[in-house]
Amino acid sequence: MANSEQLTILKLGSVAWNRWRKNNPDVKPDLSHADLSRVDLEKADLKAADLSGADLAGASLERTKLTNANLAGADLEGVNLERSCLVAASFEGANLTRANLERARAATSNLRKANLERANLERTCLAAASLEDANLEKANLERANLRKANLEHVNLKKANLEGANLTKAKLSGAVIDEKTITKQIRGARVNGNGLVPEKTKEHHRSAEKLIAVSLVSIFTGILVFGFIRVSASKRKNQ
Repeated sequence: MANSEQLTILKLGSVAWNRWRKNNPDVKPDLSHADLSRVDLEKADLKAADLSGADLAGASLERTKLTNANLAGADLEGVNLERSCLVAASFEGANLTRANLERARAATSNLRKANLERANLERTCLAAASLEDANLEKANLERANLRKANLEHVNLKKANLEGANLTKAKLSGAVIDEKTITKQIRGARVNGNGLVPEKTKEHHRSAEKLIAVSLVSIFTGILVFGFIRVSASKRKNQ
């Protein structure tokens, strides 16, 4: 359960809270299962805070620092996380229905089994994030950075992936439908009701390099073999 003293300070607003955090840098905030619905915590410093199971529905967390925070199982329906820092944060099993994460930085974050239905993830950085079994139905992922993200068994039905970067993403079992927008996606292509990785320029360069090395090896072998035969022939004639 949440620490009552910390919760009281937090409800005074971001200014009072950030002052307390500055004076207590070694304290890891315990706000687990707290009722923070519809609170205004814009620009609050919540790094490494325990917000697991908390009710943050409708809260304003714009430009909030949530690096390494634990929000597993939290209710974040309709929350505003625009431009927030969510790097390495855990949202496993959290409810993010209709949440606004536009331009948020969520690289390496954990969103496994999270519900992101109708969430706005436009231009969100989700590089190397874990989204296995997440629900992204009708979510807006326009121009989102999903490079190296794990999207295995993700529901992308009716989602907008226009211009999204899926380079080196894990896409096994990801599901789309005829209403999923896949225009100008990078690093992947549509394959039936799913997505498969697309060979990148880097992959082609590696293949070309391998072919070149193989040809050089073969040519070198031919030259060596020819040299050995010529040498043997000279010794025989002598």
